[in-house]
Amino acid sequence: MQKAKDAIPGGVVIVIDALDECDDPSTVQLLLKTLFEHAATLPMKFFVASRPEYIIRDVLQILPSVLRLHDIDESIVAADIRKYLVASFESISLSPSDIERITKRAGKLFIYASTAVRYIRPANFRVDSPTGSAGCYRWVDDAACSA
Repeated sequence: MQKAKDAIPGGVVIVIDALDECDDPSTVQLLLKTLFEHAATLPMKFFVASRPEYIIRDVLQILPSVLRLHDIDESIVAADIRKYLVASFESISLSPSDIERITKRAGKLFIYASTAVRYIRPANFRVDSPTGSAGCYRWVDDAACSA
């Protein structure tokens, strides 16, 4: 990559996902150490996503610029989740209080919000019943409360 770095356009982000699913921990460790040894001199950013397995945490611990998503302030995450929910429910006009309720239940978990959207407003489901989306919403809310 060092030889090709002048040919790489700016703004490139390389995503490496599911490192924790690799079979050989020593290969993962070598990949991460090599990557981060050279990352600062390359015209791109690397986004590494993984569960915090020991071997991965061990390597990432020594890096100065690691952002752990679970360390982001909840209000920032909530604002992003709220924006996603408003856009997702635009066509069925979910009330602001319903949006806020789902946002609070989601906490920092975007997967909760995206799952709620899929259940409340699936792609092939038209909301035209007398109760509108409320029936679906209650089902998702009840399921989440019992989890």
